[in-house]
Amino acid sequence: MVKYCGGCNSRYDRAGAIKRIQERIPIKIKPYDGRTIPDLLLIVKGCWSECINKDEYKSKYGIFCLQDEKDLEDLLEEIINKLK
Repeated sequence: MVKYCGGCNSRYDRAGAIKRIQERIPIKIKPYDGRTIPDLLLIVKGCWSECINKDEYKSKYGIFCLQDEKDLEDLLEEIINKLK
């Protein structure tokens, strides 16, 4: 599942980053609904402020954060390694 920040100070195309993740990893990404504990949670922040505290969320196998588009490749590698 994916949880977006409020988008008040986004410095990159957050939805475009999610599309690139889906092109590289064959998993279904759904919006975070707050009712279920997802297998993996991706928190997508648009900048470096801490408006979303990842400690407030739970997931079965890990919580990942994307704060800057330049970190996308490292994030992809981290998620792929977690799914092995």
